[in-house]
Amino acid sequence: MFTDKLIIKIVGDNIYYGNNFKISLDKTNFPNEDSKFKPRLELYWLTEITDYSKEKKAVELKIVDYNFRNVTKFLEQNPKTQLNHIKFTELRFKSIEQHLFCYKKCDFVGLAVDLESEETKSNSALELKLPLYKPMLPSYRHDPPISQKVSSEIVYINFNNIKFEDGIILIRLPFRFLQYLDYTEYALKSINSRKEFQSVHKYFKKHFGNKIEIQVNISNNNLKKRIIDVTANSLSYIDNDIISEIRYDVTLSEIKSKRNNSKNGLLLLSDFMKENESILKDYSPQEFIKSLLNKSPLIHSKELDYLTTLHTGTNKKNLEFVITPEFGFLFYIETDSKCNFIFETYKVDKATYIWSVAKNERDDSINSFYDIVIVEITQLLEVGRIPYRKSHTYKSFNIIEHSNIEEGGFENWKHNLMLKLVED
Repeated sequence: MFTDKLIIKIVGDNIYYGNNFKISLDKTNFPNEDSKFKPRLELYWLTEITDYSKEKKAVELKIVDYNFRNVTKFLEQNPKTQLNHIKFTELRFKSIEQHLFCYKKCDFVGLAVDLESEETKSNSALELKLPLYKPMLPSYRHDPPISQKVSSEIVYINFNNIKFEDGIILIRLPFRFLQYLDYTEYALKSINSRKEFQSVHKYFKKHFGNKIEIQVNISNNNLKKRIIDVTANSLSYIDNDIISEIRYDVTLSEIKSKRNNSKNGLLLLSDFMKENESILKDYSPQEFIKSLLNKSPLIHSKELDYLTTLHTGTNKKNLEFVITPEFGFLFYIETDSKCNFIFETYKVDKATYIWSVAKNERDDSINSFYDIVIVEITQLLEVGRIPYRKSHTYKSFNIIEHSNIEEGGFENWKHNLMLKLVED
């Protein structure tokens, strides 16, 4: 039984649609006799099931994402039926072409919606599709005629031999390839690559491993061998999702480092975001909290998520993380009558702390109010919450105990919070 979506993986001449299910490309309408995918390529497509015949065990698929990245979702699929036939509809040749090593374009006419038959009448010959990534300097490329032989070699490059630059990734090839090159580094185009990634090089290893598989394509014109192209399919997966993961890893590592190495006192997120501005300048604390809660759900995740939403709505003061001596989050939320700073600790056994000031009583700026609250939080964390509640002198301070938040008690907490934010 299938749902309305199906993730498929293409490896060689086979299509996988579950851990134990696969079907040969020969049992589809994909023109694979003369069209071949790149060697060693693992390609994931997110498809929409437009028709399914239980009797014939046949399915009709429309591809909605030609560069699907969520491998976990594929592994979570649990189909029960072995398919006998797959029919693809409304293919887009330009999206497929980048993954093909060779093809006859005319074979896709009538199957691909972005191809007209007139385009291919004069082009029915087998085409050799050179890999997607090309060196940035055209003078480095030596395209051989189709008649010349092209050989490919798979090598594994240590990640330390990979360097990030703006718009390109430089790969230092093994010495044995120097006989085919006039230079030692090969430039791969990568629109998401930035020079500042080099400073957090080690975090990319976590996602890609210590070694990267690359394919070196070499031409032989019987006179001299030349490298005509280099591909590194795994590096093509450096997209916004991967960059967000890297930023999360950097932030979490910095928080742990600051907590372990700092002396007593208050450290804020902004203190080290400035130190890592090159990689974190486009990364918001709200995005970090969302990733943190997705990876490590808490009993009060709903409360943190709700506060994050409220903070984003007012957005007049940066959301801060209090790193030491207690890890927590400092939100700023405005209502019609009051300005409120809310401190929510990461620990479940703590509470929600609220410092407020009426707008008609606040003669100073938000930053001044913020400075006062920072002093109060420092005192709270130094003496403990119970002594602070007895000794604090701040006029408008409230607390919502987490002990009152039981399963299904989010709405009660939310109600109490809104009362504290607006009441005099």
